[in-house]
Amino acid sequence: MRAAVRGGFVDDRYAAPLGDLSRAELHFQSGAPRFSLNIAPLGPRAAGRLIAEPSASRLAFAGAAPAGELVSARFDGPRPTIATSGGRVRVQYQRRASSVLTTRTATIALGATLPWTIELKGGITDLTGSLAAVILERLEIAGGANHIDLELPRPSGTATVRISGVVSQARFRRPAGVPVAVRLAGGISRFRVDGGRGDQISGQRRYVGPGFDETPDRYDIEILGGAADVRID
Repeated sequence: MRAAVRGGFVDDRYAAPLGDLSRAELHFQSGAPRFSLNIAPLGPRAAGRLIAEPSASRLAFAGAAPAGELVSARFDGPRPTIATSGGRVRVQYQRRASSVLTTRTATIALGATLPWTIELKGGITDLTGSLAAVILERLEIAGGANHIDLELPRPSGTATVRISGVVSQARFRRPAGVPVAVRLAGGISRFRVDGGRGDQISGQRRYVGPGFDETPDRYDIEILGGAADVRID
């Protein structure tokens, strides 16, 4: 009964009702021990950075939640603490010595009828899946990531994606014809967007794609902590 009214676990699935909400937020705290291997340019040559990865923390977006649900999620490995209130969903893994060597995988589907702000903190090993059925206003990834491969939805207005922290590989797939602007900082070994390519990018650069200034529905992407390979399709 509580799960149906306020949200909670039923067997191995967490769900919360949509109710009459008009906006929603997902705050995901990985609790991951540091990880990642990336190569980013420092001056004319590439320099490597190695960060230990004793366990993996993975998040996969699984499209739209079932009708009438704000969020639907399943977890493999340690179960996080989850709280839902007023359209804000908080998923938090605890940093415990006992979970250092344990892989954590979360699969989350979000309600498709209201706009979302998504914040991921603490670093993530793999961020994959699809948000194509979701209304996305903002996606922020803080703490870095090893691998990102994410399908983005068609935006309504200017949707923002911001990554702070080191990234090894990042690929964002957007709907055809959606303009994009990209700001890069921290050093990028390889960057590909709209059929163009740049290598060994240092300092700060900004790419503004065709139609961005004239089109209200668009993506503004920032990658601020350095990366080995960034691709925006």
